[in-house]
Order: sequence, then structure tokens, then C-alpha cells
Amino acid sequence: MTEDNTPLLQKKIERLQKAKSQAERLLEDKSRELYQAREKLMGEKQHLLYLNKIFKSIKNFSSLESTLQQYLEESCTFMQTQGGIIALAENGNLLQRIDFEYPQYDVTQKFSSDIFDLILQEILHHGNLLTNTAKKEFETCPPFLGIPIKNETKTLGVLVLITPSKRALSKDALSTTKMAARQMGGLIQQLHAKEQLNNNYQSAMKALKALKSTQRQLVQSEKMASLGTIAAGVAHEINNPLAFISSNMNTLRIYTDYLLAMISYYQEAEQHLPQEDQKVQKIIAALGELRQKEDLDFVKEDIHTLLSETEDGAKRVRDIAMGLKSFSHVDDNQILIDVNQCVAATLKIAMNEIKYHCDIVEDFQATHPILGNTSQLSQVFLNIIVNAGHAIEDKGTITIQTYDEDDTVVVKISDTGKGMNEKTMAQIFTPFFTTKAVGKGTGLGLSISYNIITNHHGTITVDSVIGDGTTFTITLPKADSEMINTEIQNQEEA
Repeated sequence: MTEDNTPLLQKKIERLQKAKSQAERLLEDKSRELYQAREKLMGEKQHLLYLNKIFKSIKNFSSLESTLQQYLEESCTFMQTQGGIIALAENGNLLQRIDFEYPQYDVTQKFSSDIFDLILQEILHHGNLLTNTAKKEFETCPPFLGIPIKNETKTLGVLVLITPSKRALSKDALSTTKMAARQMGGLIQQLHAKEQLNNNYQSAMKALKALKSTQRQLVQSEKMASLGTIAAGVAHEINNPLAFISSNMNTLRIYTDYLLAMISYYQEAEQHLPQEDQKVQKIIAALGELRQKEDLDFVKEDIHTLLSETEDGAKRVRDIAMGLKSFSHVDDNQILIDVNQCVAATLKIAMNEIKYHCDIVEDFQATHPILGNTSQLSQVFLNIIVNAGHAIEDKGTITIQTYDEDDTVVVKISDTGKGMNEKTMAQIFTPFFTTKAVGKGTGLGLSISYNIITNHHGTITVDSVIGDGTTFTITLPKADSEMINTEIQNQEEA
């Protein structure tokens, strides 16, 4: 009799089906896990790619604006937004704003300046993420996510991403975006530190330059003071023997006139001497021979010319000594000054430097006094006149004009020298700038002159044309009637 195996087979089939179902469920679970793992890896890959692009843009930094623009665009792409805005601020004030949106959207314009400023201030104040649900004022805006851009101590700006509605943002994406924002904050902090360091360096260099300028001007002032002392001593030493020369020249002229008169009388008396006396004839012959040999008639005419020329030379020496004395006057007190006299005295000092190749044209029309320091103004005029002489290479003319103009007295010094270009004119009053050869000038003369004129409440300007020459124009305020009366009273009391 055959045994029935059907129930057994049925159980076997059921076990196999159950095992198959379990295997299928297990396969399905594993497939789901693999898919999720793949999706997670793909997401992490996107996160890493996003961060890598941000890091590269920071590493290959060319400008802050281009780096911020790339950061904004990459963030919009990574977060799959419709657009975004990035802004930087300092002390609560907006410094820079960059907008970005895809062509199919028109969203950034919906953030008015007032609304965006409110978003910016909210994030700057709290330093946290912000959405349009945070305040009632934001309800009219498209959905957005505001991410603070921070450094270690404070919030520097904000990244506003305009998100599609009804789309949840993953925590991982938010975390990655915040990480990128921190990196950008670090970059901005470095730039701020670099900018501050550069500003400090520029300030230090400016201070150092000013210090060197002051130091060299002090040295120059000491030199000028020493020169003034020497000039005063020279003037004194010249004046003493000059007084003897002048006095003796007057006496010599009297004696000469007396001797010439005596010679004339002797010549007249010669005609009345007895001609038969041999001794007298010898004397007369010897006198005639001497008169003819030494050309007595020429000597009588020339001796007055020699005396006049000697007196004129002595007068010129006396004028130079007086100019040196005026130039050496280093008192800082301001007095009433006749500009014409001041320029004329300075010109005498400069003549030795310029007289051999420069013709001088004087046109002194100024009539009103000024209040100033004689030695300082003499230094200004001397610098400009000597420079004018140096600018004339062969033969030329220096023209000096003075005249009244409104409430000022104008001194204009022109030369027919080689002139200057605009670049040189722009630097002519800069300390240490000089067009002269090394060792020929300090570059401080015109800088000091500019400061002197400025301290006298005046102005100094330059106009020049290459090949035609240069003109310096100095304006100084006229002394008012009160100043004049006070000075007259001081002189009377003295």
C-alpha cells in the first residue's frame, strides 16, 4: 500500500515559501539600506563638493566681491534655491550687498531695502538662523532662510537664501551651509585684519615720513640759524673796516682836489719862470718829460673816475653788509615790513649767485606794508631767486614784481629758464623733492618756503611751461590799520 506524502510536501512548500518571503523581505530591506546609503553618500558628496568649491574660492582669492559672488551662487545651487542675497555690515551699517537669482525667477527685488535692513539687523543682533516666520513684517517676503556669516567673536554679515515654498531643508544641508558661512567669516576676518595691518603700516610710514621731514627741517633750520649768525658776524666785520674806507675816501677826495689844484697852479707858474736860468730850464724839461711820460692830463681826468668807482664799490659792499645783517635777523616776532625793501635786500644777497648770467628786472609797485617776519620772508625770496638763477642755464632774465591786489600784497618772481612739467610742479613743495643733481640740494628749500608763507596766512603758487620759464606767485595779507597804529606806537615807545 502506497504511503501518502502530500502533507509532507505541503509543509516543505510552505517552509520554502516562508523562507523565500523572508529572503525577499531581507533583500528588500538590504536594497533599501543600500539605496539610502547610496543617497546619503551622494548627499555627502554634494556637501563635500560644495564645501570644496567654497574652500577653493577662498584659497584662490582674487577679490572679496568675486569670492562673495561665487559663494552666493554655489550656496544657491547647493540649497536648490530660487536666488539669494549676501550682505556685509560693520557697526550695524550695510557695507556691501550682492544679489543673485536664476533667470526664471524674480525674487530678490521683493526684498525692499527697509525689509532687508530689518533682516540684517535681526541676524546681526542675535547671530542665529532666521526665516520669514520669525516676524510679522517678513510675511510679505518670499520664503527665505537667513544664515549669519560669523567670525570667532561677532557676526559680519548675512546670507539670505530664497527657498521654494513647501520644501523642508535637511539638517545636514543646514549644517553644511553654516560651516561654509563660518569659513567665509574667517576669510572676511583675515581680510579685515590684513586691512587693519596695512592701515597701521601706512600710518606708521606716514608718521615716520613726517618725523624724518621734521628732523631734516630742524637740521635745515639749525643750518639757517648758523648761517644767520655767521652772516651777522661777517656783516659786523665788514662794517668796521668799511667805515674807515668810506671816511678815508671822503678825505682822499678832498686831498686829491687840493693836489690837483696845486698842480694846476704849478703849471701856470711854470710859464712865468725865467727861461735863461739853466737850472730852471733843466727842471722845466724834466717836468715836461715826466708829464708826457705819465700822461698827466689823463691822470688828472681819470683820478676822479677811480675815486668815484671806489666809492661806488664801497657803497655796494656796505649794501651787501646791510643785506647780510637783515638776513641774519632771526627774531620770531612779526613786525611791519615794506615788501619792496625786503625783496631788494634779499636780491643783494643773491646777486653774487646770479649776476653773471642773469639780467634782473625790478618792478616794485607795492605800497602797503605787511605784518611778518623779515628773516623768514627773506629766506623764501632767496630760495626762489636762487632757484630761478639755477634754472637759467646760459643767459636769461629774472623779473621781480610787487603790487597791491585787493587785501593782499603780491610778489611775483619769474625766470626765463627751462621750466617744469606738470608732474614736477605737483611735487615742487614736497619735502626732499629736488630736480637738482645728488649733493646739489636738500629738497627742503621750497617745502620750508611753503610752510613759512602758510604760517604768514598767505599763499604760494607756481606756474611753469617747458622752455618758457617759471613764475612763483606769493600773496601776503596787508597789515590792517590797527596793526599799523600798534606798530607805530611800539616804535615810538622804543
